[in-house]
Amino acid sequence: MKKILMLNTLPLINFEDTGDDSKTAGNQTLYNTLKGYSDHGIQVTMLTFADVPKVNEAFPGVIVRRSSFFLLYAIMSKMKKLISDLIKNRERQTRQRPKTEIDRRGASLFALFWRRWAYREGLRLARELEPDLIYGYEIYSTIPAKRLADQLGLPLVTRFQGTELGLLLDSEQFYQATDYLKGTAVDADLIIMANDGTDGDKVLQKLGLDENKVRFWPNGLHNKEKYLHYKKNPDYKKQLKLPEESFVICTANRFVDWKRIDRIIRVMAELNRFNPDVYLLAIGDGPEKEALEKLAQSLNLDTVIFTGVMEHEDTVHHIANADLFITLNQSGNLGNSILEALALGTVTCTLKNDSVEKVLTDGINAILFDQMDEKRIAQRLAEVIKDEKTLQSLRNNAREYAADHLLSWPERMEMEIKEIRKLMN
Repeated sequence: MKKILMLNTLPLINFEDTGDDSKTAGNQTLYNTLKGYSDHGIQVTMLTFADVPKVNEAFPGVIVRRSSFFLLYAIMSKMKKLISDLIKNRERQTRQRPKTEIDRRGASLFALFWRRWAYREGLRLARELEPDLIYGYEIYSTIPAKRLADQLGLPLVTRFQGTELGLLLDSEQFYQATDYLKGTAVDADLIIMANDGTDGDKVLQKLGLDENKVRFWPNGLHNKEKYLHYKKNPDYKKQLKLPEESFVICTANRFVDWKRIDRIIRVMAELNRFNPDVYLLAIGDGPEKEALEKLAQSLNLDTVIFTGVMEHEDTVHHIANADLFITLNQSGNLGNSILEALALGTVTCTLKNDSVEKVLTDGINAILFDQMDEKRIAQRLAEVIKDEKTLQSLRNNAREYAADHLLSWPERMEMEIKEIRKLMN
């Protein structure tokens, strides 16, 4: 059996168990990646200091080992949280609006500790496991993974779920995001970057990485066949206690600065001038939630419903039954939820960039805009809402595109496993 040693800093939120009743909120990409390796009989040992499952074998052959760095990290996190809470409490009293300025400098002290700790602990673990390949998952783990691979003479894979450097691609701040730059610019035998609309291919090109080693792939769908045949609930609006003639727009995201949920709320304010029966279902949570709620109140919007965070399957239920799914992120407008909306036959609306236009086409399978303009977006949506023929065409084309072109996670992992086996052999 081939063996992989993976370094990772992301939490394993949805790995409580592997049965049908397992939790589905959390990192679908990491979950399906590990499951894919398990399904193909490749043993993965993951070294992480983050949340770990109660049972350390997340899937057959996938072992999660919590790093001893966890104790130091826990202390550092508590100190950081105390300081952060003090700052947030002050901000809550003064800040009425969501953040709109994006700053990405990283967590240098944390990165410095983890790089050294992960390398030393990984080296001890590698001597025990004798892996065939080293895998660095996301920016804080690629550098220690590179050191391990070089030391042991093993092939290296780096993996990115997208990149926040895409936010700064045309900004002077790009080269100031030190931790992001260092972690992304690592030379590896295989570099896997998700096409989630964050312009990861352009970022890697700007950093001078060999494009022959890069695989710029979209994520897979968690349950493609189920989504393609998902039946809408005829009582959905009634269950939400909304008027039957209402039009429901859904967004599902983490409420952080660069996701720009504030843009959607402002679009709603404009849209309600044209049609007061349009409602927004905002699924998610995060540091910007309170400011977003205040923004909705200041705009006298009683048509915005904040649901809080949900299990993945509950989120899918709302995306499937909504009349339109919208995301207006600063970057990353081709995330999992957009792909799910396509397969579910829900009309999607977002902003254009080169990555997005590899999948979405304006007026064919989505509603796209060149730039952020709340009034223009609201005006066009108001027109489309009244045009059932256009809406039905967008729904049909979205599902047809998903059926023909989008990957299921097993299909997506098949592509990765094929490349991995080449390196290990």
